[in-house]
Amino acid sequence: MGALKNYGHLLLNSLGLLAFMAGVIAVSYYHNLRIDLTVGQAYTLSQHSRRILDELAKPVKILAFVRKEDPRNAYLTDLFWRISLRQPKVTSRVVDLNRNPALAQAYHADSYGSLVVECGPRRKTFSNVREELLMAAMLQVTRDYEKTVYVLAGHGEHDFSDADRYRGYSTFRNVLEQEFYHVKPLSLFGNQEIPKDASAILIPGPRRDILPEEALKLDRYVQSGGSLLVMLDPGGSPAMSAFLHRYRIDMPARVIGDGDFRLAASEPLTSRIPDKGRESSVTSILDADPVFSLFGPIEVREGEEQTIDVLPLLSSSKNSWSMALQSGSNVPPDDVEFEQKRGDQRGPFPVAVSVAIKIEGHDPTQVKADESVRKVGRLIVFGDSDFASNQFIDLLGNRDLLVNAVNWLALEDTLIGVRPERKTAGKEQFYVSSRQNYMVFLIGVVILPLTFVALGMGVFLRRRMS
Repeated sequence: MGALKNYGHLLLNSLGLLAFMAGVIAVSYYHNLRIDLTVGQAYTLSQHSRRILDELAKPVKILAFVRKEDPRNAYLTDLFWRISLRQPKVTSRVVDLNRNPALAQAYHADSYGSLVVECGPRRKTFSNVREELLMAAMLQVTRDYEKTVYVLAGHGEHDFSDADRYRGYSTFRNVLEQEFYHVKPLSLFGNQEIPKDASAILIPGPRRDILPEEALKLDRYVQSGGSLLVMLDPGGSPAMSAFLHRYRIDMPARVIGDGDFRLAASEPLTSRIPDKGRESSVTSILDADPVFSLFGPIEVREGEEQTIDVLPLLSSSKNSWSMALQSGSNVPPDDVEFEQKRGDQRGPFPVAVSVAIKIEGHDPTQVKADESVRKVGRLIVFGDSDFASNQFIDLLGNRDLLVNAVNWLALEDTLIGVRPERKTAGKEQFYVSSRQNYMVFLIGVVILPLTFVALGMGVFLRRRMS
């Protein structure tokens, strides 16, 4: 009888232990502490994704149609788990396509890896499993509005439909479309006016002058609360430089060199931009330096205009310098090293600024009643256009900088953030500046060998003296 009682106590204790462990597992599942030690935080939702999920107001359903042996299943399961923990309104399910052909047919999922994102009657289907594409699909099915950005054309600007590596902007277009923007060309010749649905107008590196009537239309648009993104190369368009004068912006025909922050083994005209403005949401959250090439300084002119507020966004390093372009061209001097005798100037220099223009005479009651009525006109001016090309847009912080700038101009502040890293850590090239390259050389080739030599000499002398 005593043995039976002991077995009963043992059984109860075991059941109690199992119940306790099950409770701990359940609590840890919903209130977990997770430390992501991977390079690039591969198992952590990006800041951009967290902002989108936090603003989600409608329930969203995600279905992933895969085969049982698909190597992507573990990534999908973990991604869906992270999303559901951040936003309970999102429900997800991984479906075996071979075992559920009727369900796959109902959702028109005809290939392995198809993802379906659904919110009410709206549905988006795609096959490339990436975090940023999933967030873009959520925006498309949950938003009741769409925004349009127009690209000024007719002056040799970069083409958003061009896939050329050096001049094309097709990657920039794809990134904007993922953020739920429509990208359309805009010509202001003749009687053509700026469309009323323009959330922003992009002016990407014009190489010919704009006409006076075009400048007048752009100015009226800004003064009525519109937004412009101007990317102007050194010496690119004197008329566009003159247009920016009215907003206290001067774009001298000079190019910047930087020996410390240039990419290792490259010329000083292509460099990282180390100083990111902390007063603007466009640049304060960037976790990587942008990379500019053949870029120029921006000078903020003094003025008494109380309605114009200029804020530096990016600045070159204190050891950078600016050089005048060759006379009558947009070509830098043959010798790009600092030369005081020819008039080179020492940095730092602003290379990107934001401008806010207060609208005079606006009715505060109208603004309060209609949030679409803008209180200020907005500009962002970059002293470079190449950093947005297909060649440079995916380098370091360029992509986030560009899309954040468009989001700020279009009043989409909730979309400003750092997006998931596209490159695979350890498999893609990484970028170091000339200064970092020098430090690696100094530590690895000079300091460490000298340290071991000194230690060896110390041991040798100690033994000789003992």
